[in-house]
Amino acid sequence: MKEIKSITPTGITYINELGAEKFVDFNLCNQNWIAYRIRTEKLDGK
Repeated sequence: MKEIKSITPTGITYINELGAEKFVDFNLCNQNWIAYRIRTEKLDGK
């Protein structure tokens, strides 16, 4: 079971199924989402 440890303006810290602490960086997540949308919706004009 995953457990959320903290939520801040920069991201979320949680404990994964194996007991390891992990961090989801909101800025990096947003950059990846934008790159995905550009790639899948051909928004780069190619």
